[in-house]
Amino acid sequence: MGIGHRIDIAIEVKMRLPQTEVMVTDKNENWIRSRQTSKVRAIVDDVRFPSLPLYQGARLIYSLQPPVELVPALVSLAEKTGADLLVAPVSDEQEAFQEKGWRKVSRLGRTVGWLLLHQSSDQVKQVT
Repeated sequence: MGIGHRIDIAIEVKMRLPQTEVMVTDKNENWIRSRQTSKVRAIVDDVRFPSLPLYQGARLIYSLQPPVELVPALVSLAEKTGADLLVAPVSDEQEAFQEKGWRKVSRLGRTVGWLLLHQSSDQVKQVT
């Protein structure tokens, strides 16, 4: 479940995981209408006031460079649905993820995101 304007990333995820259902949401109905694709479902929803049935069964919610003020709503949505949460913040907003529970996701020594695992998720020793 992707949240925001990066449908290109959602399509890439779908291509790499073809058996996985991939959906994106955004509160902008015009944006959603203009991004309809057969590979990825695009649905109008506002993460601050989510329609929880849309997210039922989601195992991962991700957001790329969300405004930092939306992160608490993303955390709440992940908690309510039992999904893990992956956030790739703007580079100067990394400090917002230094709180308990967030795990750094790095690639080639560079931080690329932060992962918040649902409590019932299998424990991940290191995400790289």
